[in-house]
Amino acid sequence: MAFEVVGMSAENQAAWQTALGVSRNVDVNITSADILALDSVVKELVAAPGAGKVCRIDSIVVKYSFGTIEYTGGGHIYFQYGASGVTYLRISSSGSPLLGSNDQFLIAGPFGAVFTVFENQSIVMKASAAFLDGDGTAKVSIAYTVIDLS
Repeated sequence: MAFEVVGMSAENQAAWQTALGVSRNVDVNITSADILALDSVVKELVAAPGAGKVCRIDSIVVKYSFGTIEYTGGGHIYFQYGASGVTYLRISSSGSPLLGSNDQFLIAGPFGAVFTVFENQSIVMKASAAFLDGDGTAKVSIAYTVIDLS
């Protein structure tokens, strides 16, 4: 979305837009195989934006579709900023209906929290322990903004 400030020069308008960043949305399908491997294989949801840029997560929506077998075992599910390990959202493995025996939605953000974010980091999904069995799938929708720090 572009904004215009009345009375601001075109040059300053461009600089202001760059500082605000570019908003984007992405939908990522998560297969049952992805979920079963989340403890050992990190699932990249958004690629690293490049040198001098950061991704700011604005919101995450997860739509879980139950298959025929409920997942067992498993640990917390994390949505993180790449290799930095900075966690944006943690879905607790205890008491969470996500990956249960029904279709579910989870909506998170925007949070008013302050995060330490490092430049050129992807957005990933991972689990703290292996999920067993299970055949449900998920769709993760992420709204994020790429901010150019250069």
